[in-house]
Amino acid sequence: MQNDILLRRLQDFEFLRGLDHETMTALANSAMWKVFPPHAVVFWEGDTESNLYYLQYGSLKALRTAPDGREQVLRFLDAGEIFNEIGVLAKRPNPVTAVALEESGIWLIPRHALEEVVMKYPQTALQIIGNMADKIISLVTLAADLSLKTVEARFAKLLLDSTEGDVIERRRWTNQT
Repeated sequence: MQNDILLRRLQDFEFLRGLDHETMTALANSAMWKVFPPHAVVFWEGDTESNLYYLQYGSLKALRTAPDGREQVLRFLDAGEIFNEIGVLAKRPNPVTAVALEESGIWLIPRHALEEVVMKYPQTALQIIGNMADKIISLVTLAADLSLKTVEARFAKLLLDSTEGDVIERRRWTNQT
């Protein structure tokens, strides 16, 4: 039952489109389901064992931590997102820590299962590369904004980016972790 939900969701992701039903089913069957309470760490920066993750419900933050304990949040993740493509494909330690902001249900898809899909369907690799390129562009934009814009300009940009038509869409409140 749960794997059927994951299978339907996986079929919606652009970089997995075009895969045959058998491969999608194998990918869904390889996944493990976990529920993380608020403030729980999904994975740590520096972990070497990587998975691809699908956030079915809840919300997370992906962050880096300085030696003095300061945090830089790189991304907020909401239900319906796949994440950690870089960590799972780079075969390097995870570049960020992921922390649950509220109770979060997450599917973990092991690296070996994703690698099998990429080997069988090379076009999937191109689609994953496109997804990662979009994320890199977002990070470059963030770095430029942090170093070149004033706090006021960054806040104005945040407000403009949060609008939908003439309305500002407010994200659900979460506790600071």
